[in-house]
Amino acid sequence: MSIPLSASRLTMRSVPRLVDSTFMGAFVLRSLTVVNISLADGSAVDARFLPSFVGLLKRSGCSLMQLTLHNVPLDDEAILDILACTPQLWGLTIHEPAKEHCITNAFVSTVLLPKLRRLELVWSYDACEERILDMVERMKGLEYVVLGRRFGLELSEGCVERMNVLREGGVSV
Repeated sequence: MSIPLSASRLTMRSVPRLVDSTFMGAFVLRSLTVVNISLADGSAVDARFLPSFVGLLKRSGCSLMQLTLHNVPLDDEAILDILACTPQLWGLTIHEPAKEHCITNAFVSTVLLPKLRRLELVWSYDACEERILDMVERMKGLEYVVLGRRFGLELSEGCVERMNVLREGGVSV
């Protein structure tokens, strides 16, 4: 038996062990439009979290509009599973944790979010900036883009030049 809730926002500052299929399987959030999961760097997430969270999204049939994942230790396949449930997404923010990488070549070559307007990606390793910019340039309709590397590391000169072209095309960068 599931419990329908009318919440439009879900914010998690930690992912307790209770967040498994039994716990999350009890809820349906049809009105859910915003999810913000922001963890402390180095936090662990139980392996049952991803299937439970994807199950919640599918079961709820919600029109998720904004997704923020800050320091959530999921790999690219896990992120792609989540994004497959959210084709209507217009805002996506991912800040990778220091030791888990989800902004990979597989991620940037696969992401297709036709309604996306706002994108913020911050990665923690030597991701291929050129491929990330290729992905951004493929996304028609983007209005706002933030790209960066953790720890204050600078983007390559070529990346900065391409971002300037986006800016000249009307994208807020």
